[in-house]
Amino acid sequence: MATTLFEVSAHLASSFVDGRSMNGVWGNEKQFHRTREEADVASLRLRNGGNWGSPTPPTYEVEEIDRSRFSEDDLGEHEWRHACKQAGIHPDTGEPIYPHHH
Repeated sequence: MATTLFEVSAHLASSFVDGRSMNGVWGNEKQFHRTREEADVASLRLRNGGNWGSPTPPTYEVEEIDRSRFSEDDLGEHEWRHACKQAGIHPDTGEPIYPHHH
């Protein structure tokens, strides 16, 4: 069975993309999560978190993704492994890296 994880994706209005750092879009939240429930909770916190000074705040949605979402080269493999690490799952087995992490 393929390893899947859940990504909180941010959709930005063009007025927001004006050269400022995009790091604030996720605040202190993780972008990748082990379960849909964790991602939904993070997405809700982000939606309630403000608009970072933009007239049109970012919108967020949760997407289920797997390895095919990333390119088939070394960079894609690196990005996949990074996403899995952030989500707390092993990239090959889908098992939790931190068994007591919820």
